[in-house]
Amino acid sequence: MTTTDPQQTITAVDPGILDNVCRTLQVTPEEVGPFVPMLDGMTNTTYRFSARDQEYVYRDPAPDTKGVIDRRSEAEAELIAVELGLDTTVVHVDPDHGWKISRFVEVSGPFDYHNPEHVAEAMRLVRKLHTSGSTIRGGFDFFEGYGQYLPPLLQPGAMEAGQRADFPDFDLMREMAATLKKLTEADGIGKILCHGDFFGLNILVQGDRMDLIDWEYSGMSDYGYDMGTFIIGSDYNFDQSVEAFAVYFQDTPTPEQLRHCVAHVSIVGYHWWIWALYKDSIGTPPGDYTYLWYEFAKEYGLRALKMYES
Repeated sequence: MTTTDPQQTITAVDPGILDNVCRTLQVTPEEVGPFVPMLDGMTNTTYRFSARDQEYVYRDPAPDTKGVIDRRSEAEAELIAVELGLDTTVVHVDPDHGWKISRFVEVSGPFDYHNPEHVAEAMRLVRKLHTSGSTIRGGFDFFEGYGQYLPPLLQPGAMEAGQRADFPDFDLMREMAATLKKLTEADGIGKILCHGDFFGLNILVQGDRMDLIDWEYSGMSDYGYDMGTFIIGSDYNFDQSVEAFAVYFQDTPTPEQLRHCVAHVSIVGYHWWIWALYKDSIGTPPGDYTYLWYEFAKEYGLRALKMYES
């Protein structure tokens, strides 16, 4: 599913984690193998472990996701993902505390944004979700969810420290995101069930099939958020992004569809950039992602504004 470090095997895992595993899988502690931290992922802590000769992954949710992630909605979305055949890995998601157990799968390689077959299959999966008619009661909202990370950055002097000092146009970026939100809402696109974190690390490639995993940010939303998330997880230039949109629509996107998707690349990029700046402010900067997301937010935002003006 992702990479592990065998040198970091944990001999004494948190008793609560072991209890969750034993209760869910109906095994004894003696039947559970060592827990090995997995190296990928930006927020949660995940471990690979074995039980009765089967390999699993345990996700321990990050403390700063409390109040941001709607765990009951995530559990609902995971059930739908299983029913639709989008995620065959999930075993159990705890709707109260957010821990999750999944089956470990051996991937044939990472998702490749420049492999047309990979992109086509990924878009087929997310299109199947978008057209399923499935609904959940709640879910993640980009503006509300990431809004909690903004106030600390607005304090006097906050933008003068660390990576934050590199962005003198912080206020202009915030204004552009708000403007694009209004413009995209005026497009009148209805809300559908979206994955919310639809990018390469959450697409497991197993030969000729894929699983779409990690439904933490799922919810009833605008399809543009999934398109935006897909793009900011890539190294695409603008023309390559347009090609990816065409794969999703199964046709050349109309001017209205294109501006809507381009605007959402900027909106999503902005919110992940805000999250990155917040992480920097508490001493855990995500490195180059901060600048990558800023560039996506700025370039695509300026392009989108021109598209809407015309």
